[in-house]
Amino acid sequence: MQCELCGRLCRESFRVIVEGSNVGACPDCAKLGRVVERVQKEKRPVKPVVRQKPKPDDVFEASGKRELIDDCSERIRRARENLKLKQEDLAKLIAEPVSLVHRIESGRMIPSPVVARKIERKLNVSLFEEGAAGGVKFEGEGSDGNVTLGDIVVVRRKKD
Repeated sequence: MQCELCGRLCRESFRVIVEGSNVGACPDCAKLGRVVERVQKEKRPVKPVVRQKPKPDDVFEASGKRELIDDCSERIRRARENLKLKQEDLAKLIAEPVSLVHRIESGRMIPSPVVARKIERKLNVSLFEEGAAGGVKFEGEGSDGNVTLGDIVVVRRKKD
C-alpha cells in the first residue's frame, strides 16, 4: 500500500486520524496521529507473467518473402480517392489513427506489414510484390552462392 502522507510504498499500513482526516499511513507516519486500525493486506493470488511469443505476420507467405511496393503511398491515396473516402473514413475502417493514414499517404511513413494488410483488404488494392527468395546471389569465381565483402567491393591500390 502507498502511504497517503509521505507517498512511500509499505507492506504494513494503518488507518490513522490526522487533523480530523482518516488516512492510510505507513508505520512511521502513523505516529503523527491516532491509530484507528491496522490494515490487513489482502492476499490475492499472484498470476505468473507469461510472455507470449510474437505471432508471425500473415503478410509473408511460406513460399517466399513479399515486399512492400515502392509507390505504396501513391497507390493507397488513389485507391482511397476512387472509393470516395476521406482519410478519416479509411482510418475508421482499419481502426488506426487519422494521423497514421496521413503520414502513410504523404510518404513520410512506411506502413507496417499488419497495417498494410488491413489497407489492402479495405481498399481492395495490392501493396506487396514477390521479393527474391534467396536474396542477391553472385556466381563469381570461387563463390559458393553467399555474398561476401569481396564480391561487392572493388579494391583500388595506391600506385607508388
